[in-house]
Parts: sequence; structure tokens; C-alpha cells
Amino acid sequence: MIILENGIDTSVEFPGKEVEKVQIRQEVTFYQKILDTFFQSSNVRILWPEADTRNSISICEKSPWALLDEFLFDKEIFVFFDNPNNNMYRLKENSSKSFFLKKIQFYTFYITNESLDFLIYFNDANYLCAIGTAEPWLRNKAIELSKTGWKDADGFYWDENGTKLR
Repeated sequence: MIILENGIDTSVEFPGKEVEKVQIRQEVTFYQKILDTFFQSSNVRILWPEADTRNSISICEKSPWALLDEFLFDKEIFVFFDNPNNNMYRLKENSSKSFFLKKIQFYTFYITNESLDFLIYFNDANYLCAIGTAEPWLRNKAIELSKTGWKDADGFYWDENGTKLR
């Protein structure tokens, strides 16, 4: 059983040891690589406003868990928070990530992989942002959902060309 820390008041059992806390030495080095790759400044307290969003998409969605599982299921990922003193977690590939992510939904969190191909973050204003290889996936998902009449929580939808409309 892993008890999440950092003010996350929950005790959750993860079957099959799908989640593990990253060792502090590895975490510090990896966190710096993440900052250097995705953020305009490495000396910030809250990361998401500093994200390099030139090639990104964001949607306002209160419960993006099922969407994220589709993209993340076959990937080993790292989940971390704004404060570098908080813990970083590794979630194994070929496993549902939604159960874990639902438990931290009231916190701004970030998701990437070891090779830093993508960054996904979800902030406390319910914005899900995708950068890198996650960007075309989320854009295509928004287009696909928009065809069914879906709009994000801000009332936006995407046309077949990927243009954001209201």
C-alpha cells in the first residue's frame, strides 16, 4: 500500500504494484531535465503558467481521466507536482492511470515519460494541456468528441481541421 503525501489526504491500494515513489536522487535530476525541456524558467514556484505552449492544446474538462487512460495506458509515466520537494511517482505501463489521477484531481499535476516526449498537465482550473507527442493526440480527441456534439467546459469545440471554435 502506498500512502500519498504532500497534503493528499488518501490511502489507496494499487493492485499489482503499478505505482512507485521515485527515489529522491533520481527525482531531483529528472525534475531538472523536465524544467529544462518544457518550461521557460526553472526558478518558478508554480510551473504551468511557465510552460512552453508553442505547440500545445488545452481543453477545459472537469474529468479527463478516461481520455488520459487512452493515451497513457501503454506508457510508463511519471507524475509530479509544482513543488520540487513534493514526491514524484512512476506509474507502470499497461495499466490504468485514471484511478491514481482521480485521487489527485484537486491538485495541479504533471505527467511525462522518461524520454520527455510529452508533457500533460491538469491544473486546479480544470484545464488539461498537452505538449509534445501528446498534443496531436489531444487535438484529435477534441475533434472526435466535437463531432458528437461535445464542448469543453468553456463552451469550445474543434472543427475537422483542428480549429478551436465557440
